[in-house]
Amino acid sequence: MTPHDHFNALVALERPIATLNDGRGADPPGRLHQARSPRRRRRVGVGAAMLTTIVAAAVLVSAPTTSRASVPGVDWTNLPAESVDLTSGWAGGACDGDAPVLCTTLDGEDQGIVEHLEWLVEEGDLAADLDASIPVRQALAAEAGRYHEAIRADRGTVCPDLSYIAEPTVGATVAGLDGIRYGFEMFEGNRVVERTVGFMTVRQAAHGAVVDVVAATEINEGACISDEGLQPFRDGSLADFEPVLAQLVARSTFGTGSRPVPQLTEDLTVPMGDRVAVAVAMSQLARPEDGGTETVLIARDDQFADALASGGLQGALDAPLLLTGDDHLDERVAAEIGRLGAVRAIVLGGEEAVPERIATELRGLALTVERVAGADRIATSLAIADMIGPRIEQVVLVRAHGDETDPSRAWADALAAGATAAALEAPVVLTTEDVLDPRVAGWLQAEVMDNGLQSVLVAGGEAAIDRPVLQEIVEIGLGVDRAHGDDRAGTAVELARRRGMPAAELVDTVIVVDGSDWAGGMTAALASDRLVAPVVLTGNTMPAATTAFVGDADVDVVCIARAAACR
Repeated sequence: MTPHDHFNALVALERPIATLNDGRGADPPGRLHQARSPRRRRRVGVGAAMLTTIVAAAVLVSAPTTSRASVPGVDWTNLPAESVDLTSGWAGGACDGDAPVLCTTLDGEDQGIVEHLEWLVEEGDLAADLDASIPVRQALAAEAGRYHEAIRADRGTVCPDLSYIAEPTVGATVAGLDGIRYGFEMFEGNRVVERTVGFMTVRQAAHGAVVDVVAATEINEGACISDEGLQPFRDGSLADFEPVLAQLVARSTFGTGSRPVPQLTEDLTVPMGDRVAVAVAMSQLARPEDGGTETVLIARDDQFADALASGGLQGALDAPLLLTGDDHLDERVAAEIGRLGAVRAIVLGGEEAVPERIATELRGLALTVERVAGADRIATSLAIADMIGPRIEQVVLVRAHGDETDPSRAWADALAAGATAAALEAPVVLTTEDVLDPRVAGWLQAEVMDNGLQSVLVAGGEAAIDRPVLQEIVEIGLGVDRAHGDDRAGTAVELARRRGMPAAELVDTVIVVDGSDWAGGMTAALASDRLVAPVVLTGNTMPAATTAFVGDADVDVVCIARAAACR
């Protein structure tokens, strides 16, 4: 029996729907749903051209580099026969047999296996959701919920006294496509006896819509399924491997319909000062191909309040954030809209921020124009959240205001939080720092009741969002995860960790922005998502937290700052 057969026995009950084996063997027993028919989806089969140059005003390109991250991509249709080094002592290679199974080692010791599963989408709940044009991540989050119900019921028949905890379903980039990360843990006391981590996406192949899953399971003594003959991750090694797995999955290739993560051919330095030029450069970094972009976001170049919560919307709509002055639509923005081929513009803020004459000029470019605004920046963030709609089960919470002595406190944590929200396609919601804004509290309660919201990711320490705010969130019935460091640069690094990026050696590209200005980080959210590149902060000099994060990693750097502060 091959490791693939062993692993199939392990995950047979954990497959949400039947696999499409492409000649790799019969469908496993215990499947939860029947095979499903091809359906339409958003953002599939889109070819991403190699990034060569960024054409924008005031963009300087530094010396070329051939840098590559430590974690390579994996073509699951042609796994490497020889073991390849990953990072931190980890290596992986094809297991024995023809199945798409990756065997992993740590310092030469066998650890566990990771398998690629795929199946056609034909009929059932997932197919119905996709056919109704529900965004892919939201549809997959619902499928993950059905998966949890089935696994919980199955394991409960054998081990009714063990605790089953479903991890929050969060967004992930899987083979360059919208996807999710999901998983569960089963506990006996404080000890994990079974743990699964899976990444799921949908791609448009020649024979129809296909669901791809890359999954790994850890089995320890006391698990509710037999581990005889299995080679699962054991004794916590899956948790150690998970950051590597997240980056490996982001670069995976599954065959027809995959969209490889774009790679830079050289470092880029985008000078600060001209915010319109910065926004255009980030748009071109995120969407280097001409045409194919349906929506753009428009905000003022001299007011940040309405752009504070734009990160999640950028990711959800695949829409770059462009900035303009209030006298007229900047001609560089008009040119970029034309290059993108956009047909829809969403204006962030009321007429006092972006006058109606700007909206009229946008309509003159044959765009449908919508405006999203509230009475203040907190209300605007909730209006943007509603535009995103019911999403996966997480919200990113950021403080709303700075102070007279340091206005940058208002956006310091939002720079990296927006990039994280774009990757999760999660709403960014603003609040006052000492108490949870009552409007936000009411919105969160409604999301818990109506849409299954599970948790809040808080960006920043107690100086940004005080402890009583977290207590109010807990009383609403939500889990709370605070990402914070010793300073704002440390908080940006912690937000990168929430995306499975604990160090720069696990990524191909790092986006470095000067935290003294808001435009770089806020307009980089979509590029951060599409390039799977964390946003970290710099200033007059490189902060210690950023220096430690980047280390000696051989990565491409997109720097929106003074050139001297980029390395």
